[in-house]
Amino acid sequence: MDQKRILKFLRQVMANNNREWFQEHKNEYEAIRAEFELGVRQAIDRITTFDKEIAHVQVKDCTYRFYRDTRFSLDKSPYKNHLGAYINAKSKKALRGGYYLHLEPDHCLLAVGNYWLPTSILTSCRNEIMANTAEWLRCVKNKVVAAPEFTGYLGADYRLGKWLATLGLKYIGNLYTAVGDAETKENFCLLNASVTYAISHNVSLWARGENLLAQKYEINLGYPMPRATFMGGVSLNF
Repeated sequence: MDQKRILKFLRQVMANNNREWFQEHKNEYEAIRAEFELGVRQAIDRITTFDKEIAHVQVKDCTYRFYRDTRFSLDKSPYKNHLGAYINAKSKKALRGGYYLHLEPDHCLLAVGNYWLPTSILTSCRNEIMANTAEWLRCVKNKVVAAPEFTGYLGADYRLGKWLATLGLKYIGNLYTAVGDAETKENFCLLNASVTYAISHNVSLWARGENLLAQKYEINLGYPMPRATFMGGVSLNF
């Protein structure tokens, strides 16, 4: 899965969330969608090695529509700014626990468990945890790949007339890139910056730089993340 290509496209969608731009870039969307579905397939195969119950799950059963339901929302942006997949042995809408993969610029996520359980089931889960506290503590204290022990963020925005500049510094401490006998950790800082110039109420130019310190780091052992990257474009809002 080409994460860099997917995140680049999603960032462009965030800056150009309208149907005209999307139609012009539909081929790229289909390409990154295929990349994401490949990653979901790889995740299913990997998870099956320790959870046989999801071996039958197909990619189409896990992914979500990219088009937003705006009927009851004040935000009428037609497209999401992320791609997500919920790998569950009993379907996406099941109350059973599963595995969630989420790709979004600056907010990627891997999660395991349940989301928004009904009160009756949530109460039952809590009672089970209380009755087996020792087992619960053993599970939650295990080290997890891509999970840092500490994170810190410092950001600033500055606006002058039609210009808007943002600067963000994020520190990641003791992030596990591998666990077990070959345990490894990473510590790194990510400096990101962006600048936007509003040509008019509907049109603006933007440029963004990520990992400006060109930090060399990994989130999963053996898969280095991009060094300094730059991008820019035009935003059209109607």
